Amino acid sequence: LLLAGYEEPESEEILDMHELELFHGLQQDAIDALSAIVEPRQLNAGERIFAQGETGDELYLIRRGLIDAYLPLPGKKSHLIATFGAGDYVGEMSFLDRMKRSADAQARGPAALFVLSRKRFNDFAHSHPDVAAKLFSRLALLVSTHLRTANSELSALQER
Repeated sequence: LLLAGYEEPESEEILDMHELELFHGLQQDAIDALSAIVEPRQLNAGERIFAQGETGDELYLIRRGLIDAYLPLPGKKSHLIATFGAGDYVGEMSFLDRMKRSADAQARGPAALFVLSRKRFNDFAHSHPDVAAKLFSRLALLVSTHLRTANSELSALQER
């Protein structure tokens, strides 16, 4: 999770599965098994990944590029919530709770992702329960970290 509006030089390097933060600590055989259930996706600058209110259960793992998360506001305006970079992820809330998307997400520039659907993950979990448990534990830890960062930012805004 990067600060809202974060600027980073464009890198042409595309991260592999083992380089993504969510998969840190997993054995190579587990990462190889997970590689079989993710779908690579390329995005163009400005391409929307999802919009607030849409249904979806996909988790988007960022291999290259920057993804901006926006909160739509009245009058076709929006507020930049956060910027996510290579190694991070977006879409975790709907992946976990299967509720509608809470924000918009779009590529700031060209981006490369891995897409993990909840259905594919659930099928995977039946044959790899230990790996699935480790992945959920890791995701819970990372979501907690994101929430703590957001809470700190809100506290700082209230003190202004």
